[in-house]
Amino acid sequence: MSGVESILDWLKGTALRLFLDALSDDEHRKRFVDDFAGALQAAYTPRTNGNVLFPFRRLFLVATN
Repeated sequence: MSGVESILDWLKGTALRLFLDALSDDEHRKRFVDDFAGALQAAYTPRTNGNVLFPFRRLFLVATN
């Protein structure tokens, strides 16, 4: 799996979990995921190799005592 499908799969297990859980049935969840996948497709253009870069901010902390 590559491209937008990979991003969608990752988001379904993380950031979209609250939204998917709040929907009342599988039909609503499917429609939401399909609409969201379309938005991802429009927002992230595949590279020549078919992969899609998904930039997101990371916060790295180092704690010392």
